[in-house]
Amino acid sequence: MLIDFTFENYLSFKDKATISLVVPGWKEPEHTRYVLEVERGKYALSPFAAIYGQNAAGKSNVIKALMDFVNLVLYSHTLGIDAPIPSYKPYKLDISRQSAPILFETEFIAEGIRYLLNVIFDRNSILQEELVYYPQGRRALLYSRKKGESIRFGTGFKGTKKGLEQFLRPNALFLSTAVNLSNEQLRPVYKYFQTKYRFHVAMDSSEHPIMGTTLTLLAEDPIKREGYKKAILSFLNAADISVKDVVIRKDETLIKNIVFPPDIPQQVKDKFIENLVNRPFLGHTLYKGAESMGENVLFDLGKEESGGTIKMYELAGEVIESLKSGGVLLIDEFSSGLHPQLCEFIVGLFRDRSINTKGAQLIVTSHDTNLMARDDIYRDELWLVDRDSHGTSELYSINDFSKDEVRKGTNLEKWYLDGRFKAVPSIDPSAFKLEVSD
Repeated sequence: MLIDFTFENYLSFKDKATISLVVPGWKEPEHTRYVLEVERGKYALSPFAAIYGQNAAGKSNVIKALMDFVNLVLYSHTLGIDAPIPSYKPYKLDISRQSAPILFETEFIAEGIRYLLNVIFDRNSILQEELVYYPQGRRALLYSRKKGESIRFGTGFKGTKKGLEQFLRPNALFLSTAVNLSNEQLRPVYKYFQTKYRFHVAMDSSEHPIMGTTLTLLAEDPIKREGYKKAILSFLNAADISVKDVVIRKDETLIKNIVFPPDIPQQVKDKFIENLVNRPFLGHTLYKGAESMGENVLFDLGKEESGGTIKMYELAGEVIESLKSGGVLLIDEFSSGLHPQLCEFIVGLFRDRSINTKGAQLIVTSHDTNLMARDDIYRDELWLVDRDSHGTSELYSINDFSKDEVRKGTNLEKWYLDGRFKAVPSIDPSAFKLEVSD
């Protein structure tokens, strides 16, 4: 489970920004809100968060920052000796920040234990890295690393130490290096980043996953595949997309002339090729007039289905796997191509204690304000990204506003659209001039 994530000097975010899933002032007996309890009810986490803001404010950069942090953990040990760190994407609109370090920090729960991982890095090297954990709720250091100094290990660290330092490169995380050199104690942390995060980025992004998760589930061994197939079909049909079957066909002609950038990890290349070669087809009932013929007609998902159906198919695997594993699903442009009620349907799955039994969490960026109007959406679940006159992004929650000002029962959707929380576009039609010569 994700507790919070902090980042600084990343893309449009010049200053430190934090998104937190902690439910403020949580007291179990007070209401029936579904929460994810941590450390025997000491505090609670929300299973959902939505990020709003005007276009180009930087909403997507919140998700990209976490995705780059995950990639840094998973792949930094594969970088060449002098290779730049791909996750280094500093704020460019201030000269003093263009070559300054980036901060990534996250607190999370892995296999029932709370951890805090902090990383500071520049283009070519890790400047600082620290991992602490909370066995029995008490803070304890696992290791602390600073550039130019020997690694400081906590008393609870297990396994070889000097041997790990010997193989550590300046641009690689100690966590990544240690786990890939068989340190078992840190494996649950690495596995958390490897298995618990699923990113559904915008359709126009170069990092678009191309229906990967749904395809992966359908490629499981026969016993699991049938179960996943039923779950995918039930998800689509529950969303009023009538589908009777899903069939995967191979087409290797699509990969003949692909050239990959040299810095893409081999695992990513293999996944991309697998997703491109395997083409999904959806089966629809064939009719003669109003009478069913008892057979299906297969539609090529990418060529013959609507954008909304494609997106729901893509989301099917990601939603199912996140709910099944208790993972964190991050969806950029959540409402793009989806009816508001479909968005509410997906959010509802994560807020249903009978379905979300493993502590899965959903974080989305959206322009659809319908969710704000729901009675079961809480102020601490609604986040805003605003952009100032210098192009700098700021992240904050509606819960940060005074409760004397934003009282219980306030129409949050109306207040947001009225601009009371900022983070809405300031449109000036008079600034548009159509001065094009014939």
